[in-house]
Amino acid sequence: MRDSNGKLNNSGKLAVLVISVLFAVAVIGVGATMIYQKSGFRGTYNKAVQLAIDGEYSEAEELFQSIEEHHYKDTDAFIVFCRSADMYYGKGNYEYGHSRLDEMNFENLTDEQNAVIEDFKAALTKDYKAGQKKKKSEETATTKPAPETTKPEPATTKTYQEPTTKKPSTNKDPYGANEFAHPDDFYYDHVDDFWDYEEAEDYFYENH
Repeated sequence: MRDSNGKLNNSGKLAVLVISVLFAVAVIGVGATMIYQKSGFRGTYNKAVQLAIDGEYSEAEELFQSIEEHHYKDTDAFIVFCRSADMYYGKGNYEYGHSRLDEMNFENLTDEQNAVIEDFKAALTKDYKAGQKKKKSEETATTKPAPETTKPEPATTKTYQEPTTKKPSTNKDPYGANEFAHPDDFYYDHVDDFWDYEEAEDYFYENH
């Protein structure tokens, strides 16, 4: 392709030109593909975010999963949120979502979107704590020894003792159940003194 003076002849120049054009086309094609894909991710992502914020969790999760492999913006966190919210609101399962709270870290939310997410986290945490308290109360109730149904017979060899002059305790009702007209009022005034409402209600009727 070079002449005797070391210069490119016409055919060599043409080959270089063709290679340059093909390279430029390839670069432009790759760039265009990347731009198209990014644009597609953005559209899918934005639609999924709006569905999630509107409470359409199942549909939103499907869209997020379609771009999950690219980890676009808060996609991973939204998948956990949608799944947790669907199980919480639809099935009353708050334990799953509470165990995944650390994975709901968002970095691209608007103030309005962030408020929705934080409200969900607060409600989820509140119900989880209430559920744990109730569960603990039920476990405690099942482990309490059963009350004796019969009193043991007194020993026949026990010697007779003169009755003492000690007066019976007058502190039979330390919480003052008799001062309340309804167990609800009594419970809310002594909510920290009993495991749950049932225990407070039993005490109320025993001492009223």
